[in-house]
Amino acid sequence: MQTLKNKPADKSGKNLTLFAVLCVSALVGTLFGAVCCCFMDTRLTELLTGAEESFFNARRSGDIIRIMLSTLASSGFYLAAAFALGFSAISQPFEAVLPFFKGISSGVILTQIYGESPSAHAFAKAAAVFPGIFVTLIVTVLACREAMFLSGRLFKICFQDRLFDGLLKRCKLYGTKFLAMAAAICACAALDCGLSILILGKI
Repeated sequence: MQTLKNKPADKSGKNLTLFAVLCVSALVGTLFGAVCCCFMDTRLTELLTGAEESFFNARRSGDIIRIMLSTLASSGFYLAAAFALGFSAISQPFEAVLPFFKGISSGVILTQIYGESPSAHAFAKAAAVFPGIFVTLIVTVLACREAMFLSGRLFKICFQDRLFDGLLKRCKLYGTKFLAMAAAICACAALDCGLSILILGKI
């Protein structure tokens, strides 16, 4: 009886621990992107600045389709990669570094914003993009966590006699969770559009 009571607590602790580890991976990636952006040579810095300007010009234009496609493409790639990696029994290292790479792009964008002198313009740009960056980073972390759980399960059953015991149910739940995360990404794209039109369209 005591063992049954401990199982939910153990699972919850494992979920939180893995979530924290992946959040650290995303944070390290963000810091790495910021450091690289600050210490790169002039030519590469100019390219990054140009990319950042293009990023914001698209949002100032008010082109809803262009903004949504940009958000969905950048975030959907990591979601799709995590989903596919979850079906491999040995892909945990790749799943652990996906938030890191997602964090790099976020760090570059945020550094370009906060590298400007403090002004209403800089704060407006930050307000327009920070919610989307935060949400997509969290979704990427959650996706990688679920992928690692399924990968771990696949690795474990490779050493059991009943290879597919409970696997179908787990895969269905896995797919359902990723559909929910895809819906969150779509909602984030809509939020990105709204903030871009309301804030960036006025500066």
